[in-house]
Amino acid sequence: MTRPNKLRRDDDSSEQFERLLRHLDDDRERAGEKYEDIRRKLARFFAWNDCFPEEDFADLTFDRVASRLATKHIHNIVAFIWGVAKNIKRECHKRPQPINLEDLPADKIPQTGHPEPMIIENTEEQRRQQCLQTCIQKLSDSERELFLEYEYYAAKGKKMNGLAARMGLTVGALRTRAHRIRRRVEVCTLRCLQGLEDAS
Repeated sequence: MTRPNKLRRDDDSSEQFERLLRHLDDDRERAGEKYEDIRRKLARFFAWNDCFPEEDFADLTFDRVASRLATKHIHNIVAFIWGVAKNIKRECHKRPQPINLEDLPADKIPQTGHPEPMIIENTEEQRRQQCLQTCIQKLSDSERELFLEYEYYAAKGKKMNGLAARMGLTVGALRTRAHRIRRRVEVCTLRCLQGLEDAS
């Protein structure tokens, strides 16, 4: 079982990690399985939100949650974990992302010598990503999970049988539902880019 990097340093942090596991489940083996499952979903969440390296952000989430457990009683640990993850995502997006033209490959700089087209393209891509993420967040929790899981499996070229079984659906029903959700996200994203949906 993978531990967060910062939770490996000393006895105190090891105790924090054990406390985190106990909050996930009284049975340590089941707690470990839940931990790994949540960590995988967190990594996918951060990847979808352009926060890289995604596994480091997943570990940071657990690190902060474990630290809070030392001083705070939390009833719904899973909901709290996702609340912390969303806060970290906002922090990630607030980080400055300067464009250093000296670091760009020569073939990426416009031949005119002017960087404006690249900057405009970068700004438009950021706008598209912001709209996409806003529309994904508008989905219900179950729809968002199905959509992200399906897109992840599709991107990795994995068979859908296991995912469909876990979702309690046939492969056909899974694809139908995922495509309907994807269409809603596409329409929402397009409306957002046209200024018809709020991207904040």
